[in-house]
Amino acid sequence: MTQSNFSLADLISLLIGIVFGFMCFLGANFYTYGDTNLSIGIAVIISLLMVGTSMGAIRLKRTNKNFKIRKVWEILMVILFTGFTIVFTYFVFSHYFVVIDKKDEIQTKLTTNLNQVDRLYKLYQDNYERRKENYESALKSAVLNYELGGDTIPYYALGFNPNKNSSNQSQIRSFLNEFQRDLFPDNFNSIMKKDSIYVSNSRGIISSWKQKPIGTFEVIKNLDTKIQDTKSKLINLSKQEPGYNKYGPSFEPTTSVGDVEKLFTTTSQPTILSLCLGFIAWLLMLLSYFTSRRSTKSKKNKSHQGQYDISI
Repeated sequence: MTQSNFSLADLISLLIGIVFGFMCFLGANFYTYGDTNLSIGIAVIISLLMVGTSMGAIRLKRTNKNFKIRKVWEILMVILFTGFTIVFTYFVFSHYFVVIDKKDEIQTKLTTNLNQVDRLYKLYQDNYERRKENYESALKSAVLNYELGGDTIPYYALGFNPNKNSSNQSQIRSFLNEFQRDLFPDNFNSIMKKDSIYVSNSRGIISSWKQKPIGTFEVIKNLDTKIQDTKSKLINLSKQEPGYNKYGPSFEPTTSVGDVEKLFTTTSQPTILSLCLGFIAWLLMLLSYFTSRRSTKSKKNKSHQGQYDISI
């Protein structure tokens, strides 16, 4: 009775090799800080080496040709497979689990960084309200001095026109409306809403980054740029009319992005879970090797060589 060329155990070995390679891809993706192409290359090489050496050992054990030579190659394949399993489990496969153990710390830092986008808009609105209050106070003070016959220089300097067909109070409202249009243009709310949607979507990705680690790197890589772009946009808007700057502190918020990269790229000792899973992968990938029967053809040939046909 001959053995099947491709058994269920062979299929298990192949599938485990692919799964092991995928986990190595995730570990490499963390270590390279989201370099997907490089991570795919590493994972493919690891899978080929693991599957190639394990399946090679299995095929060599079943061979019935050049038995002694192939037995040496069979042992070499088992040694290589075991060595690859140890090395890849320790350095690449385990790195995924090492990073996963830092999940809470990573999520906290990413959320803190992400909240800075909303915080910038809040700071801008607070700055606007203070400047508006000071501007309105200056307008009313100038009108009061003018009406009481005091210093009229501020009144004219602020743009009031006593000959206009509108009262001073109407002109104050007009100045305040113009102030608002300059610092809060018509598209301001739409811009803020767009960034708010970005923040909300990014929070969802961060909260589920363990299940979708690749998408998380898109948020991480774009986050610093997003914060700086929002900051520059609001600073430029606040300085759009230089004449308003004297009515309050200039808008110069401070932002900082925590060093999240080290949490992904720093290696450490493998976890117990990853080592156990690595051993299970080794065992399952050699399952077909352990269950395969060694060819007995060479033994038969050897026994036949010892028999002589003697006739009298």
